[in-house]
Amino acid sequence: MNSASTPSPASPKPPARRWRKRWVLIPGALVLAAAVALAVLYVRGTWADTEPRDPASAADGPVSQIYLREGGFKQVRCAALLPYALDDVWDMLTDYTNYDKMLPYLADVTAEKKGDGEWVMQGQAKSAFRGYWPFQITITQRAGPDGGRIWWDEHSAEGEVQLNRGGWELRKRGDKETLLVLTLEVEVKSTPTFLLRSIFRHRFKEVMRAVQLAVQRRTDAGQTPGAGK
Repeated sequence: MNSASTPSPASPKPPARRWRKRWVLIPGALVLAAAVALAVLYVRGTWADTEPRDPASAADGPVSQIYLREGGFKQVRCAALLPYALDDVWDMLTDYTNYDKMLPYLADVTAEKKGDGEWVMQGQAKSAFRGYWPFQITITQRAGPDGGRIWWDEHSAEGEVQLNRGGWELRKRGDKETLLVLTLEVEVKSTPTFLLRSIFRHRFKEVMRAVQLAVQRRTDAGQTPGAGK
């Protein structure tokens, strides 16, 4: 009988480490997620409605969209029905020196009256991602018995902000409601326009809520409307 020891069977190869598969899968998933998010932002910032959309009631909250206005220009448009009289809302929106106290995304705002219904405002506007963009705009305001407009239109070949065109429109809806519309067309050097539009679609809803809260505080404090006319 052979006394030589019988060789033991070869042990099976260990399975491939899972971390190696994860090393490949995780970056791929992140790239895919980023691509999907960018595609969503592109659609949200590019696809434009040909008809403006307004909320049916104050309870609906602000409605934002990309609107294709006359001339083929795309603008961010946000509408809200505020449960306050026209004069109360107008008074708040024409208090230009306090815009940075009323509106998020603004800082260091100053305003100087230049003529009948004309003001020059300057300050800092929060950028799409980080930091602030300096701005200066000439504001024109026109009030009527059933509404009013506040608008600006600035172009610059220098600086970060190259186009800043927008404004507020107010329409009387009964004695205690006002339809408020905010529009903006903006172009900056460092950020694609479609991305800016997508960001402002969300941001403007917060702006509308801030305006409503500011009007509420002012009316609760018993301040006299109409000071900005």
